[in-house]
Amino acid sequence: MLNYIPQDKTLVTSNWTHGAPKAYFTDIIDFLENNKVETFIYNALPELDFSDFLPPDYNYSGFFELLNQVDEVCLRKNIDSYLLIGTAQAQTEYNERVGFKKIKIYNFPLYWFWATQLLFQYYDKIETQDPSQCDKLFVCLNNKAKQFRYNLINELYVENLLDNGYISWKGNRDIVTRAPIQVHDWKIEEKKLSFDFKEDVSSIEVPKEYFKAAIDLIPETSIKYIFFTEKLVRALMYKKVFLVYGACNYHHTLEKYGFKMYRELIDYSFDKEPDDRKRAKMLIEQIKKIDNLEYSEIYNICKSNIEHNFFTLININNVNNNEHYNEEIYPIRETVRNTYRYISFLHGEMFGKKDMFEQIQNLIK
Repeated sequence: MLNYIPQDKTLVTSNWTHGAPKAYFTDIIDFLENNKVETFIYNALPELDFSDFLPPDYNYSGFFELLNQVDEVCLRKNIDSYLLIGTAQAQTEYNERVGFKKIKIYNFPLYWFWATQLLFQYYDKIETQDPSQCDKLFVCLNNKAKQFRYNLINELYVENLLDNGYISWKGNRDIVTRAPIQVHDWKIEEKKLSFDFKEDVSSIEVPKEYFKAAIDLIPETSIKYIFFTEKLVRALMYKKVFLVYGACNYHHTLEKYGFKMYRELIDYSFDKEPDDRKRAKMLIEQIKKIDNLEYSEIYNICKSNIEHNFFTLININNVNNNEHYNEEIYPIRETVRNTYRYISFLHGEMFGKKDMFEQIQNLIK
């Protein structure tokens, strides 16, 4: 998706094309060639190897050839250009490793904290968890089929917990590797929840069942890299207890940013387990451990930390807060923020808030 902000002459885009980037980069190059662009931002991929987004047989050198073509256009037209890497496992040698002439690579693990919260700001109503409405222990949303997500659901099946949660699932092939999902105990069946809207229209929209579950069991985008996405931010904004199947040390890294885990309820030793399958099994054992608790009891145990985490997110996203940001990111941080203000208005227009466009000029100045 290409997002152009004419007032700032800024083009912001990201690659979620899952293995078909050639036409995507052709569109980027055509746009840079034929429009007035002063700043180009390619946003928040987990890592430079793109292994969570491209199949193993994909020609990675060809992918970087496409990026180099973009780099050449930006150099020739003197466009300030940035590639943002979202992993919290930062490396420092990105620019030396790739050798772009104009594109600068920055690590920005809090990118999706900003982007997702800004989307939330332009909806009429943001619901928060009401424990009295819960009738199941957890919700587990799986919009795209991936093998590791299947493995998580399989552990729920093994522990006889499938009926204790709201689970969505579609597809029988891994969207990244394109290989058939390797089936173990759980025989794949499509599981749809009652969305009152198109499921892919917004990263913050959730089905009504989301608020009827006590815990958000989150299958993250990656289990290879610690990568905070809208899935986590959604739980923080909706004030839900969350457990994440992500990379090793995901929850412990969140604590370094000031968030509090629910240690009165959960044993987080699973978080340090390097073996992905074993980590999934240990995580589901924690779900099973609290299966006999009243949902209101779960909420009351966690309430203080739920509120703390909500305000920690708001504080991290405060424009004046530099505590968790690399100094190198300062020059483009406000550009990214303004970009998502604009994109948020586009989402508002999509959902019928026509008056928002009249305010765009004031907000993105």
